[in-house]
Amino acid sequence: MMSLRRLVTLAATFTLIVAQLVSVGGGAQASDQKTFLAWANAGYSGTAGTDFAVGYSAISASRIGSTQNTRQWLSGAQSRGGFLSEPLDLVMDSAKGWVYWTDDYGVERAPIGGCAITKRCNVNLYGTFELTGHLPEYEDVTGMTLDSTRNFLYVGIYNHNLRTYQIVKLKADGSSVPSDASVLSSAQSIAGRSGIGSIVEFEGKLYFTVDGAGTTDSISWASLTSSAHGDLAISDSVVNRPWGLAVDVKNRALYWANWESGGDPAGSISKWDFGTGLASDLYTASTCPSSLRGPAGVAVDSSTGKIYWGNFNGGDPGAGNVSGSACSPVDTSGAPNRQQASVALIKSPTLKSAPAVTFTKRKHAILSCTTGTWLADVEASRLYQAPQTSKFVFSWKRNGKPVAGVASKLRANKSGSYTCSVKASNYAGSVTANSAAIKVTAEQAK
Repeated sequence: MMSLRRLVTLAATFTLIVAQLVSVGGGAQASDQKTFLAWANAGYSGTAGTDFAVGYSAISASRIGSTQNTRQWLSGAQSRGGFLSEPLDLVMDSAKGWVYWTDDYGVERAPIGGCAITKRCNVNLYGTFELTGHLPEYEDVTGMTLDSTRNFLYVGIYNHNLRTYQIVKLKADGSSVPSDASVLSSAQSIAGRSGIGSIVEFEGKLYFTVDGAGTTDSISWASLTSSAHGDLAISDSVVNRPWGLAVDVKNRALYWANWESGGDPAGSISKWDFGTGLASDLYTASTCPSSLRGPAGVAVDSSTGKIYWGNFNGGDPGAGNVSGSACSPVDTSGAPNRQQASVALIKSPTLKSAPAVTFTKRKHAILSCTTGTWLADVEASRLYQAPQTSKFVFSWKRNGKPVAGVASKLRANKSGSYTCSVKASNYAGSVTANSAAIKVTAEQAK
């Protein structure tokens, strides 16, 4: 039988080995996870002949839980030539650092966070009248979603002459309208209705809101691989003047904002369960009186179970839980928040797997460090968290002490234990991840 002393010795040895493994295992350093809520101020004047674009059209963001980090990214006054006029929908590509939006002038793009107040940094990718050269008589753009993997934007466009809305597919870099930018066949099913609002892509389908002026409203869908299309089976009491869609990918639920609810201007937030096929109200004027003022635009963070929405009829955006429990306004002190038409979430990067150091060449010890892998944007949720690929910063250590080198490759000219660190950043913040150690022998370092 093994002695007690021997058991204690083995236990201590095992603990030491585990501690050593953890110490070289790599991973992210402790960081302050930051989340920002961005929104588009449509800034409709409501008065004939009055242009509120300069005064109220804006794209802004506020750090959730902190009133000291509220910033205006872009405004009608900032953008010379008026290329920010009544923005309706906004999406982002955090890896490339772009924010896209639709407004009176078409489809626009600018760096996330905007630029100096004295400069204009937005680009008109597809002008309202420019689109008529590709798709005759299309004039107004509404909702939009982004497929950053395939570099496409799906955009809702209004035909004034036919008084119908369609969805078209455009290249996200604005380089051209691809040959398959044909109108989705499902658009024929909404002819005569008031129009398409928000659009999201989820599991091979586009889901979009259809505003039927309170009488033929629907949450509709169209397959991206066939001509199949239709409306979700939802009663009129749960969908009423909808604008804004987001998917909780973890719990497989679709949320939308009704900027009216049975004629009540307070509106409501509603939900469709993909599993059960049932729809229900999440928040109404009676359950969330302080945070519903004509909601428009929805964003979901599945990891925290939180849902956010804009308020078109004034006041701060609202926030609640996907379970339908407590709701409250989001403090946006210091930023314009007039007529919020859409919202989006931006989170600082989250590490999936640590960077790794390998030998590019064993002779002369050329070491190479990967960036590690990070959580990607979740466009269906309007959640943007990918690190910007142009902002990765590398640093190296030998035996725990810094060595010169800020590139992904290093010439290790001395023997020792080498690690690399990768700093990943986006608009919301930065996180540093560390690799496990790799040993370089004196022979390899020659």
